[in-house]
Amino acid sequence: MISHLFLDVDGVCNNTLTETWFDPFNMANLKNLHTLLGEPKIVLSSDWRRTSNNLEEARANLAAIGLEIFACTPCHTSVLERADEITEWLADNEHETCIILDDMSADFVDPELPNVFFFKTDHQFGLTEDNVDFIVNHLRELK
Repeated sequence: MISHLFLDVDGVCNNTLTETWFDPFNMANLKNLHTLLGEPKIVLSSDWRRTSNNLEEARANLAAIGLEIFACTPCHTSVLERADEITEWLADNEHETCIILDDMSADFVDPELPNVFFFKTDHQFGLTEDNVDFIVNHLRELK
């Protein structure tokens, strides 16, 4: 079972093909993935957590599909420190198996983190049904 899902917004909850920040197609896929993974706690790792207005917008859009933000990773000074922010959150909080959804390169995630799996989306399409199928099948194979 997945205990936590680290969520980026841009390139996951939206895509470059639409003008909305929370695309209904991508959000439906997120809801489906969340259900298939056993409803893990959502930790917002996106830059959307850096300002109160954006954080509230993210909360409202997730709430609209029945999801809530459990926590946010700490905010360092730049996006390039996202891996450090996730690592710091993991060190400071109890967790089991976690996944990270982001459209950034997997290079930013420490491959030595135990039970933490990175899944990259394509910012052009956001989180797709194919991504959901791949993630679920990949995690089933690990059991």
